[in-house]
Amino acid sequence: MLTISIENVNVEITSKCNLRCAFCYACCPMKEGIDVPFKKLNKFFSNFSKDGRRLMLTGGEIFMRGDVLKIIENAHDLGLLVDIFTNGTLLTDKHISFVSEKVDKVFITHDGSEKIHNALRGKDMFKKTQISLKKLISANCNVNVQCTIVPQSFQFEDEIIQNFLDLSPQSVKFSHISKVGMGKTCRNLWLSDEEVLSQIDIVRRLSKESNYRIMSVPDFVNNKKYSISESQIFPKIMPWIMCNGDLVPYRDDSSRTKISSISTYPKLSVNVDELVEKLHSIMRRNIRHKEYFDYMEVVSDAIGELAK
Repeated sequence: MLTISIENVNVEITSKCNLRCAFCYACCPMKEGIDVPFKKLNKFFSNFSKDGRRLMLTGGEIFMRGDVLKIIENAHDLGLLVDIFTNGTLLTDKHISFVSEKVDKVFITHDGSEKIHNALRGKDMFKKTQISLKKLISANCNVNVQCTIVPQSFQFEDEIIQNFLDLSPQSVKFSHISKVGMGKTCRNLWLSDEEVLSQIDIVRRLSKESNYRIMSVPDFVNNKKYSISESQIFPKIMPWIMCNGDLVPYRDDSSRTKISSISTYPKLSVNVDELVEKLHSIMRRNIRHKEYFDYMEVVSDAIGELAK
């Protein structure tokens, strides 16, 4: 019987979200959608904790679930390091107090500029996220920001930089719209090749002006560095539990690369080494002539090609 042991895993505990971001890679519905059953999560956490170390709870928006605090607590009490990903708009003072005690890292979407954030996330969403961010930082949470850069963002670069300098989170990851999920249809929000590379200027500026206090990184991968040290830049797999309970080596809405499930882990249904080598072979071929690449896009294309 084939089995697998993993140290880190992303768990999509819900596909529900209170926002409707047009570019969402997860294609999340607002209210309809599914939650991974509470009992199945607990069983998986128990099995995972035997060898695992860290999990990321994501969605959807995890605070759409009324039992999210209990989910976090159960994982934490098993000795796991729990990270969460949120848009920050549903957080209450009770949530923040709890998170400060039970969560290792908080990842939160914040696009730096009020005009850009509201255009991407919805009217008045910036204010809600900004308030939550300030409260999380005041509560000494380890806060890490995910900032989406679109063509219009460069007009507000000074505002974006100053906002993050004032907030002073642990890190800021600048990302562009990946051509996956609903992002495939948002051509007006895609960055040109030159604009993608211009993210580095923002990264360098924030790092310098914060005196390197704020870790600032872009979201694309330099091909030369990847080719030299592929295994060091990315782990062999980046496992996800999808909302339907499937365990996949990389995020995969289609479940074409299912290797196990939330109910059967750590038992494997396929040979992971063979599957991953096929994916990596396709990825290496597809990026051969690219100066840089979006890892999420390359993985998505490889999964699609593997299924043909």
